[in-house]
Amino acid sequence: MPETAAVLRDEDPTSPHLRLTPRAGSPRRRVLYLGILADPGTRATWRVTVREISSEGVQVFLAGPDPLPPDLVLVIPRHGLGVRVRMVWRRSGRAGFAFERRLDLTRPRTDDHHWLRALWLEALPR
Repeated sequence: MPETAAVLRDEDPTSPHLRLTPRAGSPRRRVLYLGILADPGTRATWRVTVREISSEGVQVFLAGPDPLPPDLVLVIPRHGLGVRVRMVWRRSGRAGFAFERRLDLTRPRTDDHHWLRALWLEALPR
């Protein structure tokens, strides 16, 4: 399995939880992925570039200085990944987010999940 795919999957596929405690020393992988930060409560979205990823979280480049709520959902269309994230830091057009809980976008259970699934599917290349 490619190293990046191993970072993106849970060790226990039945568990929706990812590691909750970010560790500065955890192995990170440099990547270049389209990401969508989404706030299901307001239905606001922000396009981001995912630059580093680990089993605990991601670093993203932000397009502008827009204020962001601390708790969001990150969708990475390339991998069909939806995960609740918490902002840990932000500076100079970059931000770090800790993974909190994985969402299964293939089987939406709520209106919010249906909306996130639609974001994922719209972002896929045609």
